Amino acid sequence: MLDRFVLLVITIASMLFNNSLVAQGVIKKDLRKDFGARGDGKTNDQVAFEKAAHFFNTLYKDPKQAATKSVLYIPKGIYIVGKQDSINTCTSCFDDANGKSQNIFYLNGIDLLNFKKCRNLTIIGQDSATTEIRYAAGLKYGSFDPKTGKPYKTPPGYFTDYTYAAKGGTCITLQECENVTVANLTVNGNSKNLIVGGAWGDTGIQLAFDGLFVSNSKNINVSNVSMHHLGRDGMQVLNHLSKTIESADIENIVVKNSSFNYNGRQGLSLTGVNGFKAYNSSFNQTGRVRNASTGRYLYSNPGAGVDLEPQDGFVLNVEFVNCQMINNSGQGMVSDKPEGNHPNTTKNIRVTGSTLWGVTNCSAWITQPGFSFKSCKIYGSFFHGCDAAREEDATTFEQCVFEDKAYGNRLVADTVHILSVEHMRKMRFTACRFISHRTPFLRIVPISQEMKDLPVFRECEFVYDNSQQPTTDASILAGGVFRGNTLFKDAAKHKGNARKLFYWGDSIRVTTTTLDASATMQLQAQNTSYIAQGNFTMGKATSVTVGNANQLTFASPTRSKAELHIGPTARMVVKSGGALEILPGMNVVIEGNLMVEDGAYVYIDPQAVVKTIGTGTVRISPKATKTKHPDFIEK
Repeated sequence: MLDRFVLLVITIASMLFNNSLVAQGVIKKDLRKDFGARGDGKTNDQVAFEKAAHFFNTLYKDPKQAATKSVLYIPKGIYIVGKQDSINTCTSCFDDANGKSQNIFYLNGIDLLNFKKCRNLTIIGQDSATTEIRYAAGLKYGSFDPKTGKPYKTPPGYFTDYTYAAKGGTCITLQECENVTVANLTVNGNSKNLIVGGAWGDTGIQLAFDGLFVSNSKNINVSNVSMHHLGRDGMQVLNHLSKTIESADIENIVVKNSSFNYNGRQGLSLTGVNGFKAYNSSFNQTGRVRNASTGRYLYSNPGAGVDLEPQDGFVLNVEFVNCQMINNSGQGMVSDKPEGNHPNTTKNIRVTGSTLWGVTNCSAWITQPGFSFKSCKIYGSFFHGCDAAREEDATTFEQCVFEDKAYGNRLVADTVHILSVEHMRKMRFTACRFISHRTPFLRIVPISQEMKDLPVFRECEFVYDNSQQPTTDASILAGGVFRGNTLFKDAAKHKGNARKLFYWGDSIRVTTTTLDASATMQLQAQNTSYIAQGNFTMGKATSVTVGNANQLTFASPTRSKAELHIGPTARMVVKSGGALEILPGMNVVIEGNLMVEDGAYVYIDPQAVVKTIGTGTVRISPKATKTKHPDFIEK
């Protein structure tokens, strides 16, 4: 729902332009009546928008107008826009990516509504379904030969010659503005019908062609807008107002009920902000538009739904609630910390109730600190996590679902639900559910084997639902801590009898898997082999239950010794049809109870050492079979 302020603005605007009651003391301008726009889907209305921006910029240059409230109303219609100055007329070009004057562009896209130091301004359409700003077909974007005007195939490497560059400009720019609302608009970049040239920048086309660009501005409210088919970003925020990571100066940039889909580089780029919130909004299908002039998809790196990438500043106190980041060419969400010893530049990034769905790429790629995910649906692979020195920096998940769920009739990329090989410390999963149709749950190798650095799984559930043939790859957790109740099981409508493998540990180095005090683990998924390669420690009053058609194997890494420790009052129970294997090189210490019930299988290699301490006991039923389970013998 729109917040009360935006509802009030919409009401005022509606009353105003229907000759009803007008609130006193508010300056109101109509794009058609006051600035000559046509909105007929044919006439280029670029000049009318530029006139409107000039009017409000001039208004707020007067210090006496600082507190004045104003409205730019854009009636329903299709407003064709887009203007590019040639090299002969563009004598002073400005690159908004880094805030510096640059060399002359081949073609400089003129910004449409470029507001500077405006206050208390509302830009509002009738509604986003009927008020559309559409860029003209045939605009150039990318690298072009300045002599011939034809697309220029750039040489390999980093190409940044401005005399070859054609940029589209930005639809709405807010520079050093405060208390601005943008509502009820559609911005259509018409990227399908651009004339696309060669690459410019590092990868793809890194030139301005954006829907909304916010720079050093506060209290910005974006509501009920659609910004799609832009050459670069649907929206970008680049504030440098916060000078330290602990800054309390919240900038309050809010996006509600909006969509930023089918853009070339990002749905949303957060390159500098302290205080950003997005509610009920989508950042989907980046890089998924096939351009008519090239026959190729218009894609620029990273091609994400949302990119949180601090540029000479910070990205702090960010929240996404009930948002979508689906089927982007790049990651659904990306925040990658540069290599080397760099200070933290991100903090308190929260994603709640949102869907991240990676189809041809991963759902998220996170190495920056301070990210937490709650009640999210994460379909496809999640990569990495943060190398966290502190708990507050760690990547955390609460009540999330991880699933290799097909996107329509398309399978997600064939990798793994969580992939983190020597990237993270202190990752946490609380009450999460992992569902596998064909790919492994995890491939996690922590940087450190110190207990405080290992990933923690609390009250988690791992569900096999092999409706498609599973891959032969195994899940790997090379060191971790389990708390509360952990369950491995088959889905209610589970299909297929393919063998599943889950490794705790590493075949080369010694790792530790720990059940903290009072934790339970139930192994109930059919035809599943769990192989603990390394130390396996069961704390006080913990329990492990090996169910029917499940096998738990303890093995030491190559050329190393490992220990299974069943602590005081802890219990390991092997049920009928279940199997326990203890292989050479294992040292088994039992202070609690090891029980092998009727109909179970148990094999203890003669080279393994088993000893009890104190009240520890080993109870193997006479009706148990003291051999390897035939269904799990390698053939």
